[in-house]
Amino acid sequence: MKRSTLLIIALACHLLACVLFLFANDLGLFLYKQLQGAADTRGYAPGAVTRLALLHVVVANLLMALTPKRALKIGIALLMCGSLAWMLLPHYPLRASFYCGLLLALSLGAMMASSWIGQWHHNSRSPD
Repeated sequence: MKRSTLLIIALACHLLACVLFLFANDLGLFLYKQLQGAADTRGYAPGAVTRLALLHVVVANLLMALTPKRALKIGIALLMCGSLAWMLLPHYPLRASFYCGLLLALSLGAMMASSWIGQWHHNSRSPD
């Protein structure tokens, strides 16, 4: 199969992971407010931390989509997760665990989905 086809499949899957991050973040914030009450009354400022996590998710998924080797993709996801945890853990342990888990789950899920779709596409085009 052409490398360009695999790249388009990978970019689409990883773009979907970035979009799903935004929905999961909104759902997480909604659930946090339901359990803990209004977040802004305790000095919770979700904007800067959310942008930092989104930046990590976008960079990780872009690099993973452009990398052909699976081991490097896993390494990129772990490196970005470690860097996000290093920045958030001293002050925001709950957000660090949520964003790191979400980054790993979505990035690795997009990697697996693009691999499966690429194999399916290859098998559907090859004659028996």
